[in-house]
Amino acid sequence: MERYLRNSVAAGAISGIIWGWLALAVNSFTGVFPLEAGFLRAIASFTIGGAVFGVASAGFLFAASPFIPFRSVVLKAIIVSTSIWIALRAGGAALSGMEPMRYHFTAPEAVQGLILSALLGAIIGVFWKKGLKESVEA
Repeated sequence: MERYLRNSVAAGAISGIIWGWLALAVNSFTGVFPLEAGFLRAIASFTIGGAVFGVASAGFLFAASPFIPFRSVVLKAIIVSTSIWIALRAGGAALSGMEPMRYHFTAPEAVQGLILSALLGAIIGVFWKKGLKESVEA
């Protein structure tokens, strides 16, 4: 069980870092939202933020996996990561209601974020399956 948990956290961290870099590349390509600082600061932020989002998603996947009614680990991971993103987006909407000058909803950011959160889930699912296989073989 300990090895399975360690592999789950590792899958989340690695997936999150890869996802952070992909998210930065996608945003650079689409230009949906402007970066606040230079590329080096952005790559550091996206790497750290991606790792945190990946570990959080993997942790929730570890806890919720038995309760999600699908067999596919990749589909479960996509559901978990998009659910977390939707919850964060709902929190942002609540903040918008409290301080409308600080937070503005934009549809292109929302669509890009939803697609990228599903991509994170797919990446976690692939790494999760690999880690699960290694846990069983050991």
